Amino acid sequence: MKKHILKALILVVFIVCLSNQTKKKQYQTDILRDNNAQRKYREQSDSKNKGDQHVAHTYSLELAVHSINDRTSRIGRKEMEQIKTAINAGSNFKMRGVGTNLKLHRRVDNSLIEKAQSGTPLTQVCSFRMLID
Repeated sequence: MKKHILKALILVVFIVCLSNQTKKKQYQTDILRDNNAQRKYREQSDSKNKGDQHVAHTYSLELAVHSINDRTSRIGRKEMEQIKTAINAGSNFKMRGVGTNLKLHRRVDNSLIEKAQSGTPLTQVCSFRMLID
């Protein structure tokens, strides 16, 4: 009887450890970035200075990755593809100056992530993020 209980306990510990490993997978922005979609948007853009500008995401890759990593459940392949398609849609791109894209957007995104982690309501800050685009 004790052997069966010990085997069951070991199995439960193994399953819990395995599920914790799958939940803790941390994604990076490169899993969502679609360079071809950005290149296509740049080519079709009417911007006069597009050679000096970045193709910026309105809803940023950093915020999307943070949202994915913050989930308690695993994300399936199909759902990940849907997120990638949505975040790389032409309607989510805008041509932005390098300074705006690399500095201001990152600062606002980092602020949003910090506020989300602290439990602060994001309503006003999210509105600001959309205004700078």
